[in-house]
Amino acid sequence: MANYDTGGRILNGDNTLTSIVGIYYSSQKMLHFRDSVKIVNPDWVMTADTMRYDTGREIVWFAGPSEAVGDSIYLYCENGWSDTKNDVSQLMKNAVLDNRQQRITGDTLWYDEKSGKGEGFGRVTITDTTDNVTGGGNYAWYEKRPERFLLTGTPWFSLFTDDDTLTLRADTLRAIPVEDTAGVSHRLLKAYYKTTIFSREMQGRCDSLSYSFLDSVIRLYDDPIVWSRGNQMTADSIALFTVNSKADHMEMFNRAFVVSEVDTARYDQISGKNLSGYFVDNKLQRIKVSGNGEAIYYVVDGDELVGVNRARSATIEIFLEDSKIVEIFQNQSPDGTLNPPLKVPDSEMRLDGFRWHPDLRPDRQGMRIDEILPPAAEMSEEKIPEGAQETKPGKEPDKISGKEPDKGSGKEPDKGPGKEPGKGPGKEPGNRPDRGPDKVTPVKA
Repeated sequence: MANYDTGGRILNGDNTLTSIVGIYYSSQKMLHFRDSVKIVNPDWVMTADTMRYDTGREIVWFAGPSEAVGDSIYLYCENGWSDTKNDVSQLMKNAVLDNRQQRITGDTLWYDEKSGKGEGFGRVTITDTTDNVTGGGNYAWYEKRPERFLLTGTPWFSLFTDDDTLTLRADTLRAIPVEDTAGVSHRLLKAYYKTTIFSREMQGRCDSLSYSFLDSVIRLYDDPIVWSRGNQMTADSIALFTVNSKADHMEMFNRAFVVSEVDTARYDQISGKNLSGYFVDNKLQRIKVSGNGEAIYYVVDGDELVGVNRARSATIEIFLEDSKIVEIFQNQSPDGTLNPPLKVPDSEMRLDGFRWHPDLRPDRQGMRIDEILPPAAEMSEEKIPEGAQETKPGKEPDKISGKEPDKGSGKEPDKGPGKEPGKGPGKEPGNRPDRGPDKVTPVKA
């Protein structure tokens, strides 16, 4: 055994290690270091409070605040190990891994620098500053080349703008590289099973969706429903085109239907084979129906009901203000009637395919937004669109329980969860909010 306590330097291959206190056990080829510990490697520099180093296998164990900084990598943790020969590391306790393209945090992170692959366990977040997005879950798998990742365990994903954030949740989130017909490579985010989306101006739910990082289009599949302020929109599938993460226009394919509540008994309705919706400042302003267009809308003067208009046309163009129909244009074989109030029972004023589901509308509390993102302070409660009120949940974030690393035994820590990947996509329950329909005072007939 050899030791020093006033500062020393150890040279081993490509690694140079310095510290104030050092002990060398020759029979084990093991070095123990304390106080201002530093390892300098051609590719990175590591600092730590306490460190053990196996000179034979070139593996280092570290405890206390530790970090490694290199041209293509940054690591931080408060417990962990690194195989310097094979460029494999496991970080535990407040772990951070930054590969200059993505920043990953979690309770435990395992990373292979040569292959660019890694896994994360417990409160994992993945942030991509290039696309201004972030996601997380209780398990993550990621790969640097080609860039892809998988999130399970109550996963979430958020896209940021200057004045709003769109967040989605599902059982499983996966980002994969794809090529378009021109051979241009880009990432595609897939969310599947019990998918919900939330922003201040728009909410939605479906079984699965995709988001293209190339053209910023969100495509919703399998019984999608989208809410924009007072409007509820349904179709077989829906494509939402965004610009700077704000809704620009929407395409609804097959059995398209838009409904908004006039009062608790009456509903404005628009239906057709296909429908295009156009947004201004994230607000639905114009609707164009193509094929078998039908509309029912109530004419209201102040709080007095004047009549109800039922229109049919091959194509219909509708203009809205504050989610209410203000103008309607019928093109190609128009047919319509304006009936006085109560001539036809309100219960019979329903187009085929009508349904109204305010109880399914995602809200901030039901999606547990405050667990992953701070409440928005810039918008007061009364300014938030109806049906999207923000309330603080009372639950703490879910946590994965794991074996606490052995900090004092002197034994080599195993790879723990880093080598025990999850058993497939999570089967978390759906995020159905308990929120019921808003109370609306009927207009006078």
